[in-house]
Amino acid sequence: MVRNMMIPGDFIEVFIDTPLCIAEERDVIGFYAKARSSKLKILLVSIALMRQQKMPEIRIDTTQMTMDNAAEKIIKRLI
Repeated sequence: MVRNMMIPGDFIEVFIDTPLCIAEERDVIGFYAKARSSKLKILLVSIALMRQQKMPEIRIDTTQMTMDNAAEKIIKRLI
């Protein structure tokens, strides 16, 4: 929806691709545990919707890329 509001070329979608099991392991705040216990149902719906994105301009695979490499990839695209 936001892409359609922008001038073509002015919007860059960045998809942070992390398997759910990895995201849960990295979750120090406990959002995923709360979501699984039905305290944050909206979180799981949001995750499901995010997974549906088909063609982001940048895809960051957090299982294959360090934070520094991801930042560098995003910055290079912006420049």
